Amino acid sequence: VLSQNCLERLPEGVGALPNLEWLFAYDNQLRQLPADILPQSSKLERLLLEGNPLEPSAVTAVVAAARKHGKTVVGLDSDQVRQAAVESAGCWELLPTCVSVGSRVHVNGSGQYSAKLMRASQLRRPDGLLALGEPGAPAGPE
Repeated sequence: VLSQNCLERLPEGVGALPNLEWLFAYDNQLRQLPADILPQSSKLERLLLEGNPLEPSAVTAVVAAARKHGKTVVGLDSDQVRQAAVESAGCWELLPTCVSVGSRVHVNGSGQYSAKLMRASQLRRPDGLLALGEPGAPAGPE
């Protein structure tokens, strides 16, 4: 966990650490990311970058890497994505499902725990899981 440390950069090769599964680097001062932040061979499952003043080019690059990598959940905040979309002048593609965009809020007023608020349109049900009231689904809570 590297969050809330005023870091201005991450070292090259950090994404290729052989046993790194989660990299929480939110709420720092990161503007750019190492080019190899999401290598194909990585075991990295979660990369949380919310609350950093990332350059739009860094956001675009990490989204492209996430699209290619596919198995890593990348957490970005709404401002980061909005600025990257504006910078791209309408050439922005749909975000891959592995990119989670929302606002982090602290739980119980402490900086230790946080939750992520996401738009309902980003929430997905697993295949085969029916909503209440759909044909073949339970009529109500059990």
